[in-house]
Amino acid sequence: MKSSFPVPSRNNKGYTLVELLVVMAIIGTLAGISVPLVNGFLKKGRVSNAKVVISTLHRGYTDYYNDYNRYPSSSNPSSRGGGVGLDEDGVPFDGQEGTEIAAIGMGLDEEQNPKKKNYLSSLPSTDKRSMRGLYYNNQPNSPDITIISPWGKPYFIQFDQNYDGEINPTILRSNKVIKDTPIVLWTHGPDGNLGTEDDVKSW
Repeated sequence: MKSSFPVPSRNNKGYTLVELLVVMAIIGTLAGISVPLVNGFLKKGRVSNAKVVISTLHRGYTDYYNDYNRYPSSSNPSSRGGGVGLDEDGVPFDGQEGTEIAAIGMGLDEEQNPKKKNYLSSLPSTDKRSMRGLYYNNQPNSPDITIISPWGKPYFIQFDQNYDGEINPTILRSNKVIKDTPIVLWTHGPDGNLGTEDDVKSW
């Protein structure tokens, strides 16, 4: 007489503890390999983003000079002891003078940019301060502007305002005189510190 109860199949048995531990170990190993790779790709992407912004700023202010035969300057040069670009620390795009320089480049300052030409139109814009690496405008057509890197740090700009063919951004602590370029830009690199090997620079 045949039994009415199903006979358990050998194929229906569950995983053993050893098998589960092996699977977990494999997943952990794959995660350990993939996380550094992903972080590496993210780092390269941020560096590339910063280089694009620096290139865009450099091209924009070069075009400004070609149109006006001078570089933009702050309305309050005494605040940094000699006018924008003359300060050897450069001008960050997150303070008063940097905001003014950005506004001039965008065509929001009619006195220094009477053509109202936006030399920085290639920069991506956002209305969210938290969007790192993007050019930030507090309100439409407002001169309250900040340009920050993918690491939340400002970009710096320095002009050769005395036209001697040399720029020495001492804030980088490199004691290097940069020659034959009238505009230099830089920002903190991935380590968040200025004056280190991973700074993102225009030269």
